[in-house]
Amino acid sequence: MKKIVCIMLLFIISLNLTGCFGFFDDESSNYEIVGEVNMLVDYNSYLGYSANVTGKLKNKSNKEFSYVEVTYAIYDSAGNQIETAYANTTNLQAGSTWYFSASMFTFTDIKPSKCKLVDVTIW
Repeated sequence: MKKIVCIMLLFIISLNLTGCFGFFDDESSNYEIVGEVNMLVDYNSYLGYSANVTGKLKNKSNKEFSYVEVTYAIYDSAGNQIETAYANTTNLQAGSTWYFSASMFTFTDIKPSKCKLVDVTIW
């Protein structure tokens, strides 16, 4: 039994080291945020402020991305983070560009002023 467990562990480690699980892949070289990223701020007198971040992400790899998610932190004019905006897509083909629209999931009484990309998740 111990021999089987050792063989399985060695197999998993070898897959990880060869990149089959993607643990050691450098994702940042596989994509690029192309052009300008814009943030549209909207105000509703009943709900408060919301923000929507739009831009383009290009798949620079030669593989399809099964799943892509962008995460933007939303800040007020003083530089305090007030919310997070998310967008995701599936099956982004190699070499293609995704036009994303990342939205906040809640409304706030504080007016959003700027955004910053904080994470790109790729599977």
